Amino acid sequence: VSAGADFVGPDSCVTIGDGTCSVFITSDDTGTYTIDASTSGTAVGGVTFDLDADAVEKTYVDARLTLTPPEATNAVGDDHEVTATVEADLGDGLWVPVVGETVTFTVSAGADFVGPDSCVTIGDGTCSVFITSDDTGTYTIDATTSGTDIDGVSFDLDAEAVEKTYVDARLTLDPPEATNAVGDDHEVTATVEADLGDGLWVPVVGETVTFTVSTGATFVGPDSCVTIGDGTCSVFITSDDTGTYLIDASTSGTDIDGVSFDLDADAVSKTYVDAWITITPQEGVNEVGDPHTLTAAVMWDDGTGPYPAVGFDVEFDPEPAGAGFVGGINLCSTNALGECAVQLISDTPGTYVITATSKVNVDGVIFDLTTDGTGNNSIPAAKTYVDARIDITPLVDMNPVDEPHTFTVEVRVDSGSGWSPAPDGTEVEFSFETNTAGAIFVGGVDNCFTSGGTCDVTINAPSAGLVVVSATTDVNVEGEILTRTTGTAGNGDNAEKTYQEPPDLIVVKTNDANRDGVFTDTESTGWPAYPNGFGNEYYEYRFSFADGTVIEGWSETNEASIAGFGDTFHLSCSDDFGFFKPGLPDGFGEKGSPLPGETPLVGYDIVKHKDGRIDTSCGWGGTLVTFKVEITAIGADQLITDVIDDIHFEGFEPATWSPYCQDLEGNPIDGLIPADTTVECYFDGLVDPRFVDPANYDDKNHYRFVDINGVVYEGTTDSGDLTLPGYSDGIHMSCSDEFGFGDSDPTNDGYGESGSPLPGEVPFASYSIVKVKNTDGEIEKTCGGGTYTENNTVTVTTDPEGWDIILTDSDDSTVIDESGPLPPNCDLCAFGDPTAIVMTYTGGTCAVSNNTQGDKGDCADGSPAPGTVWILASDDANPYDSGASVFFSGEVSLDEAFTMAGSFSSNTYLHVMSGDPSLGFVTEYQLVQLHTSCSADLIEGQIFGSLTLGDANAPDACPAPPPNCDLCADSDPTSIDMTVLGGSCGDSNNTQGDKTDCDDFGGTGIPGAGTVTVRVSNDSDPGNGTVFFEGPVDVGNAFTFSGNFSSNTYIHVFSGASQVQMIQLHTSCSADLIEGQQFGGLLLGDPTNPSSCLFEDTTGSLRLDRVIVPGLPGPASVYDVHRISNI
Repeated sequence: VSAGADFVGPDSCVTIGDGTCSVFITSDDTGTYTIDASTSGTAVGGVTFDLDADAVEKTYVDARLTLTPPEATNAVGDDHEVTATVEADLGDGLWVPVVGETVTFTVSAGADFVGPDSCVTIGDGTCSVFITSDDTGTYTIDATTSGTDIDGVSFDLDAEAVEKTYVDARLTLDPPEATNAVGDDHEVTATVEADLGDGLWVPVVGETVTFTVSTGATFVGPDSCVTIGDGTCSVFITSDDTGTYLIDASTSGTDIDGVSFDLDADAVSKTYVDAWITITPQEGVNEVGDPHTLTAAVMWDDGTGPYPAVGFDVEFDPEPAGAGFVGGINLCSTNALGECAVQLISDTPGTYVITATSKVNVDGVIFDLTTDGTGNNSIPAAKTYVDARIDITPLVDMNPVDEPHTFTVEVRVDSGSGWSPAPDGTEVEFSFETNTAGAIFVGGVDNCFTSGGTCDVTINAPSAGLVVVSATTDVNVEGEILTRTTGTAGNGDNAEKTYQEPPDLIVVKTNDANRDGVFTDTESTGWPAYPNGFGNEYYEYRFSFADGTVIEGWSETNEASIAGFGDTFHLSCSDDFGFFKPGLPDGFGEKGSPLPGETPLVGYDIVKHKDGRIDTSCGWGGTLVTFKVEITAIGADQLITDVIDDIHFEGFEPATWSPYCQDLEGNPIDGLIPADTTVECYFDGLVDPRFVDPANYDDKNHYRFVDINGVVYEGTTDSGDLTLPGYSDGIHMSCSDEFGFGDSDPTNDGYGESGSPLPGEVPFASYSIVKVKNTDGEIEKTCGGGTYTENNTVTVTTDPEGWDIILTDSDDSTVIDESGPLPPNCDLCAFGDPTAIVMTYTGGTCAVSNNTQGDKGDCADGSPAPGTVWILASDDANPYDSGASVFFSGEVSLDEAFTMAGSFSSNTYLHVMSGDPSLGFVTEYQLVQLHTSCSADLIEGQIFGSLTLGDANAPDACPAPPPNCDLCADSDPTSIDMTVLGGSCGDSNNTQGDKTDCDDFGGTGIPGAGTVTVRVSNDSDPGNGTVFFEGPVDVGNAFTFSGNFSSNTYIHVFSGASQVQMIQLHTSCSADLIEGQQFGGLLLGDPTNPSSCLFEDTTGSLRLDRVIVPGLPGPASVYDVHRISNI
């Protein structure tokens, strides 16, 4: 066979019966092949033939089925075309298309045909089908034909399978939804990923993602980003408006294995929410003390519109301090309208800024809301409280009948910057509240209009009587109309005007700064003439000297020059003329600064006359006074003469009495006081001098005693003891003796050795002792005239448990003093060492201690103490010592008294604790060391930390000791009060000498009204140094500066931007620091502070130190002295 074909088996065969035999050929290649055959030595009939057949031809043909493309990649979901080609090789080696052949396709699972799965070949032998897949992966496509005829040869064709890979890509946004507060930045993150056909998503790096956001929100920065290694990138959006906003993102031409994707993410949503708080009204003006309603509204918006925020707490906070809330409630909860309200109130003028705050949760977003003006929040509310005041001057005065009297009214307003004059033109209307004198307004004008805050009206009366005038105004303060009337709280009193027919008694209240407890009201009869042609103001004086010289006269001014003396007399009741200044001779000089070498002064009287009456009087040589006593007869008529005879005033010279009585209508009473009727009795006379003029200046004691019968014993003794005729015991001439005053038994009021009176001795009404040193003739000590105290004001009321004194025939004498019925002896050591001591737990730290035990007592604080404590009193500082002597141990409540008893040693230790120390460890709040051996004072009423000596709740409890005026009495002060009086350096009146200094900077010093700025430091330069106080102070008000003071402290006073005064105050206690002394325009101390020795309770009349009433014959409960006052 020709080349290209091969035998299948042997290439020869042996004929059989029919003379035939066969071989087989084949070829893998198309083409026509020649087959030849031959025999060799074929014998036929003996003939041998070599046969050679004619060659024959064999043609081999072929057919094929192919698929294209052999492999490809598409995006999922895309249609993919697969083309089949059917061809035949007819033996010539050329492939020619087979037309009309049906090709059937198959595809592996996961992919599907788009249309039929077969096709018929066309002229080029091809036909196509389409597949697709929604899932990534690689899929196999196959194709076959059946019975394909090629030149009579039938072929079942099967194509080689092809592969199709489907890939995918995706763009996602995160978070799918979120909620933020308006104005907050929100991050949106895009992620680009691809699935390369293996079902795994992998990040696509470097792809640009472009974002869009719906209207109302904006991008913070760019609106596109490029993916990084994890396939992500981010942009930020924000919105100032509530609502829900859609964020979309896309890519363009993202290539995944040659497949380009334009990706578009599913949009995400962002909701912006808001909440806000407002406060109304935003501003307003109210009168002090008036509640003002503040309403807060809380709203929220979740993107669908604003709604009330219900049930949320709102807190209100005012600044600065000074305003509060009604009921102390500054917290409220919002109602269905989102609103709630509180009531602001203040008794202090000023503008307060009120902030409201709340915490609101809106769809998980927490808003801390405050009225700060941001966003939809309102600004804080501003509330101004205003005040006004009206005063009339003079408050009390007397005029002769038919003499016009002018009342000046002052209207002041305060909106927080201090008192200032009311607006000009403010109308004031006057009215008569009482008018027994028939007074009228002159010219019928009962109103006036202010200028500079003041205006006047004038009245006159044709007859004697009392006129009480009130004034009312409606004043505009910052748009708020305030009504103010005298005689009401916060305003001045109504004015009292007494019209008098001369020469009836005229009583004028005066002021004496020299004599605590001495009664300085003066009286005169008629209208004094003006001597020597003086005008309406002049001075009458009398000075007594140690050598017996008396100089008296008149002066038209307050300066009197007297021959033989080097300095003038300053005629002022505020001068002390050197009395009681250690180291300085008692004398006189300008502003009370005595000149060394001048003749010592032992007594004086000064009377200032003004406007036809006595304006002021003072002195040591006897002062005119008038006492008024209201008396009620109890149960029966009483002879007025008996009553008058039974009333004696200590320190009041009986021989000068000029008593008279009248009923409450002013009608004279000469006979009986009707039963259960009250009358007023007046006693005019001289208050005894506190000491007598000594005859010489040897070392002597000068004395003067007045018994209740008016007998006077006076003289001079070289001895410390004095024996008077008719008395069995001697008088110990010592100012430390009390001469029986204060004894619980009034029959013991007398005198005796060391103040121990003998029963049966005659009580006496007053005494004075002067001890004179022989070294320089200086008066060393003076005492007497009663029990003088710092507090010279008192009110005597009709309270039967307090001040009423029932005088009975069993009384030898009754003493009326500042505490009503005579209290028990306050000195626990008066009759030897005590064996029982009552104390009261009054609370407080060691800082409130006020006692005279000095360094023999002590106090130490621990933790703050509660209302109920355990108190252990023993002789041991260790509360856990079981061997200690216990004087008291038990639970004590606040203001509860307890008694400790035993044989006290020098020191008794009072442990204030949380419980009984014998049961285990307890907290010690305070330890008080009390000296109990009587070598130190044990005075009831004195305070030792949280404990008060005595039963503080008893109606006859002893008073606490008065405050000490000497700021250096115990130690260097760390806190000092001063009051701005106004005035120049020339007004200084103090005893610091050359250790103090004052500079007015060429001006007139501190103004007398308005507000100044005070800066206190340790440097004379107001811009340097350690500052102890700095701030505005109204003239008339006090300020406090505190710190660790050095030798000199500098007080700089400014009016506006200008410095008007500088005071150099010596604060190291090597010079006096005494309250009441004046430095330029500043007063040391605060008269309005109850703890100051300058404080005066001005609610009542001047106090009577003592009133002594002897026993009376007759029935018990004769009469009731129920109000005693010094007019």
